[in-house]
Amino acid sequence: EAYFDVKHADKVPFIIHTGDVTTVVLGTAFNIKAYNGQQHITVSVKRGKVQVMKANKVIFTLIKGQEVKIDHKDIHPLIDKAAGNSNAGSWQYGYLAYEDENFGDIISDMERVYNTEIIVMNGQLKNILVTTSFNRDIGARKALEILCRLTGSKLEIKNNQYLIK
Repeated sequence: EAYFDVKHADKVPFIIHTGDVTTVVLGTAFNIKAYNGQQHITVSVKRGKVQVMKANKVIFTLIKGQEVKIDHKDIHPLIDKAAGNSNAGSWQYGYLAYEDENFGDIISDMERVYNTEIIVMNGQLKNILVTTSFNRDIGARKALEILCRLTGSKLEIKNNQYLIK
């Protein structure tokens, strides 16, 4: 994940390649989230404008407050969120913010952030969409307790592993 704040330069384009997704900067501040193990690449624009491409085709031009999620396996964008996305780059300030994110992707993020193993016992939970945010300093246990309350699941800790049932 990276947050960029790029000054506009007509003759020198700033281009980010994330696997087969390309983001062309048109002078902006934006965030790209593309972790192994997560289903989507997410591009969020905080200020300015970017073009998002896949398979050498422009699939979206995003402006301030817009976000697009692209499935790694599909050439079509999954979600285009209109204005209102204020979470772009919030991770830089110690906040973990999720808006309509798959529970499975959030758990994958939690494993990376807290460097721990989290096992979701019920595979159906992974597809639940969750919106929440918290300071990462609350720790894995508290963060997972919040997520479990939101999804109606239960957290157990066994052998230094977090189990979600």
